[in-house]
Amino acid sequence: MGIPQDRTVVAYLGLLAPYQGTDLLLEAASIIQRVRRDVHYFIMGFPGVDTYRMKAIERGLADHVTFTGKVNYEDAPRYLRLGDVAVAPKVSETEGCGKLLNYMACALPTVAFDTPVSREYLGSTASMLPRAMHRHWRPPFSNWSSRRNTVGRWAAGCARASWSGSPGTIPARACSTSMTW
Repeated sequence: MGIPQDRTVVAYLGLLAPYQGTDLLLEAASIIQRVRRDVHYFIMGFPGVDTYRMKAIERGLADHVTFTGKVNYEDAPRYLRLGDVAVAPKVSETEGCGKLLNYMACALPTVAFDTPVSREYLGSTASMLPRAMHRHWRPPFSNWSSRRNTVGRWAAGCARASWSGSPGTIPARACSTSMTW
């Protein structure tokens, strides 16, 4: 995949588009990279991969971002397990955000904008920011590993209990092969 072993991996799965927050994610990544060179962004999705790859290069992120392009849905759990934390920078206040359920099923701590949908799915388990705060998106990188073990297990259990039959979501069992429950 081209992800350096010694980096904290921030995962994103979804469409690449301004309304999905992809531009904001790259902007936040360029700000974070000024103080944290040990972070790698694993961006899974389409369309516009070449456009966003160029935007990443223009922001000085070429060595800190991997774009996969379109990911087959059955491969998504394996790819998500490469992440230490997931991000959901979607800017819509009303549209659903199914990726949150996938992140939860894979026991990934999540950073998201504070929207009604994010609050409904994630409750108090996520780091949430007001949309206008994306320039200050500096979640506590140092404790993501421990958060994955505690918050991640809770989120995965919640996803199993509440949304395991929801169309378009990854079953928690698909992500749990490398997790200890």
